[in-house]
Amino acid sequence: MGPPSSKTRLAAFLVYGSVATTGFVGGAYSAMGIPLSGASLFLSFAILTSVGYWLEQDRRRRGMDWGWDTEFFLYLAWLVIIPYYLTKTRGLGRALLVIVAFIATYVAGRFASRIFF
Repeated sequence: MGPPSSKTRLAAFLVYGSVATTGFVGGAYSAMGIPLSGASLFLSFAILTSVGYWLEQDRRRRGMDWGWDTEFFLYLAWLVIIPYYLTKTRGLGRALLVIVAFIATYVAGRFASRIFF
């Protein structure tokens, strides 16, 4: 396993970009007192899709085979699968670092929206 490929980096950028956008939009809507409605559904789908794309690229880079319907199972239980996958492939310390970065990106998006709205 070598350094991350451009596809893996793009996938990670999409994940963190969609998480930051979700946090920012959620914070902006909250600051203006508007319910999210359709935006919430779209943003949730964007996060799920980008996480699925990242998982597929990272899995290929590491040469792992998960069998059939991994993507469907990911959509059903991604909050369980991603921490398990990160722990299995990176160890507990690096997995926790990635999870904390994911949460911090969302929180930073929420705080950034409060600055602008």
